[in-house]
Amino acid sequence: MCYLGPRFCSGGCLDKITGDDSGYWRENRNAAASILSLVRANISAALASYDTVSEASVTVLYQRLRTLLLLDPPTPEFIMKMWGVVANSGMRVLGLAPMNEELDNAVTVFLLALHWLGGGGMGDPVIKCVQDSAITILAGLQHDLYL
Repeated sequence: MCYLGPRFCSGGCLDKITGDDSGYWRENRNAAASILSLVRANISAALASYDTVSEASVTVLYQRLRTLLLLDPPTPEFIMKMWGVVANSGMRVLGLAPMNEELDNAVTVFLLALHWLGGGGMGDPVIKCVQDSAITILAGLQHDLYL
């Protein structure tokens, strides 16, 4: 069911033995994958500075995926794709890598690390997702105290 944008759907069951994902959150994950590819295309078309792209790649990407990621936490494969999109956008602006090339984990970790840690300063959408999840949990616990 699509309600105000996010897809609240769990239309199947996950087979834990075979790992078959034949329906369980499939619509949600397909929507997240299409948003990821759309953001990748938009970032590749933009000609901006490194600071602008590093801020936009995280804020635009995360804001588009926020509700979907809070409903259904991302898989490790999807996390690697998100990191790849963010790191690749920074590399492309610097003129060091084309948009479709897979980056090494060391380059991705370097680009996602904060400036004061000696990194590239690109934001990490997974950290933002964990922060929002923690805020939601704490707000729920705080609300429960007053009932």
